[in-house]
Amino acid sequence: MARGVGGADQATRAVMVDPKRLRQLAAWYREFAEKTDNTVIWDARLRTAEGLEEEAVRVEAHGLSEVASGSGNPILSRPFD
Repeated sequence: MARGVGGADQATRAVMVDPKRLRQLAAWYREFAEKTDNTVIWDARLRTAEGLEEEAVRVEAHGLSEVASGSGNPILSRPFD
């Protein structure tokens, strides 16, 4: 598996700029938060969900979602060396 800066692979970086996927992950964290009785874990999962939602808004505001598919950018459309 190809790794880039910070150890994130290409698929992970693609998720990070896909607002739809970020929102899906946020929903999963919210659902997962309800499955714990530990308030610290519950709070951490909800904060993670909020962060993912904020990132989705930021990505959309900056038009970065087009980068997720690598369209128009030959560097992003091929695996890292």
